[in-house]
Amino acid sequence: MAKCLNCGSATGPGDKFCAVCGRPVAAEAPPTDPAPAKPAAPAKSTPTAKPVVAAKPAASSGGTAPNVVVVNMPGWVAGDWSAAGLLALSALLVGAVIQMVVGGLLLLFVQVLLDAPISWGDSLRAPLDMFISFHGPIDQLGLWATGVLWIFIAFRLASRVAGVDEPARQGLPARRLAFVAKTAFLYIVPVTILAAVLDPGAGAPINDPFGTLPFFPSWSVAATFFLGFIASAGAVLWSLSRRTGQSVWAFSGGGRFDPPKPLRAAWSGAKSTVKLAFPWLLVLLVLGTFLEALSNDFAVAELMVFVISLLVAVVLWAGVDIAALFFITASRFFTGDAFVGPDMPGWFWIGAAIVGLSFLIGGFRAARTAEPRTAAEAVGVGLLVGPLVGLIMFVLSWFLIGIGEDLSGPALGLPIIWGIVSALGGFLFANRSGLVSGVSVEFRTTGSATPQEGAPSD
Repeated sequence: MAKCLNCGSATGPGDKFCAVCGRPVAAEAPPTDPAPAKPAAPAKSTPTAKPVVAAKPAASSGGTAPNVVVVNMPGWVAGDWSAAGLLALSALLVGAVIQMVVGGLLLLFVQVLLDAPISWGDSLRAPLDMFISFHGPIDQLGLWATGVLWIFIAFRLASRVAGVDEPARQGLPARRLAFVAKTAFLYIVPVTILAAVLDPGAGAPINDPFGTLPFFPSWSVAATFFLGFIASAGAVLWSLSRRTGQSVWAFSGGGRFDPPKPLRAAWSGAKSTVKLAFPWLLVLLVLGTFLEALSNDFAVAELMVFVISLLVAVVLWAGVDIAALFFITASRFFTGDAFVGPDMPGWFWIGAAIVGLSFLIGGFRAARTAEPRTAAEAVGVGLLVGPLVGLIMFVLSWFLIGIGEDLSGPALGLPIIWGIVSALGGFLFANRSGLVSGVSVEFRTTGSATPQEGAPSD
C-alpha cells in the first residue's frame, strides 16, 4: 500500500489525490534494469614517468621460469683480459724460446763433441724442464734466484713486444694491480699445466760426463702454481713500472715517495757493488775452473764439453745463485764454507779482492751521487753502502740453491763489516773533490839539522 508523501496517510491503488490533505499522489515508476556501468578510462601516462612492464621470463624445459641475477662490477674487473693474455703469452714464449734455443743448442753441441748418439727428445726437453723449474720448488727448494731473474727478463722483453700501455699508463691504481694479477694468473696456468703433464723430475738426464748439469728427481706442481704466481706478479709489476718510468711504490698507488738524497745515493752505490762483484766473480770462477781443467789430461773435445757444460750450468741456469754464494764465501775469506771445501785453489783469493774492490767503487759512486758538502758526509754515505748490500744479500739468501748450511746470517752481517771499505771509497771521493782539509803530509830525513833562524838557505 502506498502512502502520501505529504502527510503519510494511506492511499488506494487508484487514488490520484490524498483523502486527508488533498495533495496529488505521485505515480510509481515501473521498475527498470540498471544501466551497465561504463568502463573506467585508462590513466594517461605523464611525460616524465613510463609504465614499468615486467618482462615475461622464458619458460624452461621443466615448465618453471629461471631466475635472472644481474651482477654489477667495475669496468677494470671485467676488462683488460685480452691485453693481460697477450702479455702473459708473450712472456711465456720469450722465456721458453730463450732457454730452448740457448740451452738446447749447447746441449746438442755437447753430444756432437762427444761423438755420442744425439738424444733429440732429451736435449730439447732439458731446457724446457729448467724453464718450468724456475717457477716452483725442486728437491724441496723454493724459487731460486736465477730462475726469478729469468722470469723478470721474460716479462721485461715481453712488455716491449706486446706494448700493453693503456692499463699501465692510463688506468687507476686498482686497475693496474688488477691487470698485474690477471697477467700473472694467465701466465702461471699454462706453466702449471706443463709441469703436471711433463713432470720435469721424471726426465732423463743428458749425457753429462762431468756431472755439471742439474737433475731434479722431485717436483711439486701445487707449489709451482702459488710460488710461480707470486714471482710472475712481481715480474709484471716491476716491468710495467719500469716501462712507465715510475717506482713500484708509485705504480701501485702508494704515491710518490722520495727518500732522503743520502739514502738514495747509498742505495745506488749498493746496487753498483753487487752489479760489479757478481759478473766478475762468475768470470773468475769459470776462468779459474777452466785453468784447473787444463792441468788434467783432457782431450780437446772433452775440454770443450767441460767448458760448455760449465757455462750452461753455472752462468745460464744458476748464475745469480753461484755468484751470490761466491760473494758470501769470499766476504769471509773462504773460512768454514762447505761450498769451497778443504782443497781451495790459490786463485780463489782473487775473489776476496774482487769483493773489496767492488765495495770501494760502490762507496765512491755513492758519495759522488750524494754530492756531499763535507768529507764527513761523503764517508757517511759510503759507510751506509755496507748495510744496504747486506739487505740485498739477505733477501737473495732466501732463494739461493742450498749447500747444506744457513747463509742468511753471513749474507746480512758480512757486508756491514765490509762497509768500512765502502766508507774508504767515500773518503777517496771527498779527497778527490777537495773536501779534505787540514791534513798535510811531510817527509823529513831522519837526523837532518834544522836551519838556524836568519841562516841563509838554498
